[in-house]
Amino acid sequence: MSATNAFVWLSGTVTIPVQAPTRWRSEGLADFYRNPNDPEWGGSLCRVLYHESIHFWHLLSSAYLANALQDEWLRLLEFEQTGYLRPASDLVSQMSERRSGEPFSPHELMECWARYWDVHTRSPACTIEEDQIRVPEQVLLRIQQGQIQGYTSEAFDLFMQQGNDAELYAAPYRWMLEQCDGHSAFANIAFPILVFHAFGSPDPVGLLRKSLERALKSDTIWQGVRGRSRNVNLDWLNNWAVFIGEAIEPARRDLNMPGFTAGWDVISRGRLGAHPVYGPYLGRIRGLFKLASLGQAEPPKDKSPEAVYAYAVADLAARDPVVIFAFPGQPEYRLALGEYVPPPRVRFDGLTLHADRTPGASAVRKVAALIGQPANEEDVTFKPVFEDFDSRIRRFRHAEYAVSVGLPPETFS
Repeated sequence: MSATNAFVWLSGTVTIPVQAPTRWRSEGLADFYRNPNDPEWGGSLCRVLYHESIHFWHLLSSAYLANALQDEWLRLLEFEQTGYLRPASDLVSQMSERRSGEPFSPHELMECWARYWDVHTRSPACTIEEDQIRVPEQVLLRIQQGQIQGYTSEAFDLFMQQGNDAELYAAPYRWMLEQCDGHSAFANIAFPILVFHAFGSPDPVGLLRKSLERALKSDTIWQGVRGRSRNVNLDWLNNWAVFIGEAIEPARRDLNMPGFTAGWDVISRGRLGAHPVYGPYLGRIRGLFKLASLGQAEPPKDKSPEAVYAYAVADLAARDPVVIFAFPGQPEYRLALGEYVPPPRVRFDGLTLHADRTPGASAVRKVAALIGQPANEEDVTFKPVFEDFDSRIRRFRHAEYAVSVGLPPETFS
């Protein structure tokens, strides 16, 4: 097993080389996605597992990332069919490169995107205390609104600038904060909306820069930011459509780019549809969106913060279900993602967990057993898929290594 945390894009596998909590052996990860901050999981494990899960969800929702994955998938298929290993595509090889004049690379932006959400979900107020970061006297870490407790945008900025490995993971967020002249609330609301749409384009860094430029000039957007609720989960929902109309779509027209394209669009239209892991997730995503469409309701008469927020969460997902992937830090959306589109395989030391190939298949089998129906012995998880697919990926990676040291691709087969 790898000695480091990792998300393997080609197989959708999350690897975390530590012992998993005992409960996960029998119950899986449903409780984790329901409550990632349960003290039983510990502070470090929950952030790492969540961060790597977010990479998987981002791939499903991002055409840019899915196209890079598709390039690698086609290389693997060509190698299997012909024995020839062509070089990585320009898209894949240039992901970690900063183009001339660009403040960061697509890979840096991708990692910052995932870091944004793992910090939000753990709460920067907690991570600041856990990393023992000195807090300036004027910085308030926590706020309370009704029954909802949250963190301040200043606390988020403090961690993103001074937290452990911030230099590696947080550069794009710091860049945005500088562009906003240090306006914490603007950056905190804008970042996830603009970055999500940027990765639905062929040039994430270019579209993000142009979208932010447009956003900073929009009086309508500034009005929304100034009138924010102080509950950032609600502020994202309230500002979603405004940022799209005032900044993102105009930026696309400025750059002559196509409309938003999701990773599932790439999977459904191209060769990734035959991928043994990603192909089956199309049905899961359709099921999730169908469920979300049933959530529309009349605006609540109760105007308490809790009621207003609960309505906004259900209403926006019903009208535009892609927000479930755009805001994986929303507790309700995180729970839906963990249930409908969990990573297909998560490896710990001494434990590997496989998701069902279709949602709820294991639960259906357990119910059938309880009512006395004949047991279905077929493994309904992704485990049988990986028994074959792992060897295919291993041969492909061995061939890559052989070619990299000047040997024929079949040398280590």
